[in-house]
Amino acid sequence: MVGPDGKTEFQKNIDAVTKLLAQIPADSRVTVIGITDKSFAQPDILLSASISGDAGYFGERLNAARSGLVRAWKARSSRLKPEYRHTDIIGALLVASQVFGQHSDASNKMLVIFSDMRHQTHDLDIESPLRVPSISRLRKESEIPVADLQENLREFWDNYFQETGATLDEYSVLREGPKMPSQ
Repeated sequence: MVGPDGKTEFQKNIDAVTKLLAQIPADSRVTVIGITDKSFAQPDILLSASISGDAGYFGERLNAARSGLVRAWKARSSRLKPEYRHTDIIGALLVASQVFGQHSDASNKMLVIFSDMRHQTHDLDIESPLRVPSISRLRKESEIPVADLQENLREFWDNYFQETGATLDEYSVLREGPKMPSQ
């Protein structure tokens, strides 16, 4: 569905990733994971790259690396289509945790998700119901419950990340992305 700005939500996400890649700091590793209907079982790693810690005397190496990332992303994203009827966000988070685990020496890990956060799989559907189930209740029960608790999407994901030991710094429908550390 096209919005008032003439862009689809999918295109806005593609553009937001492009903007984020143009700001990646030196000495970084970036992995872009596509959210599909089987994100964990069949991970879709859209882009993976490292940025050197040597930004160059005037930042020319860092700027060249960022430009290369943006070019690679534009080439890759030009072939992407929003073709999945379901979204396995939790599966993508599990893949992200494995990517983080492979680079456990990194002192600062940042996860940015561009999504409507409406996870929908056979096991868990928080896209269709009017009420989103409580994460603590989901963890206690093996079947997907009929939730009595009123919990919105932000609360669900905030609690989810707390349960996994992460901190949700920002949750926004805007695709600004986080503020990158200055160089």
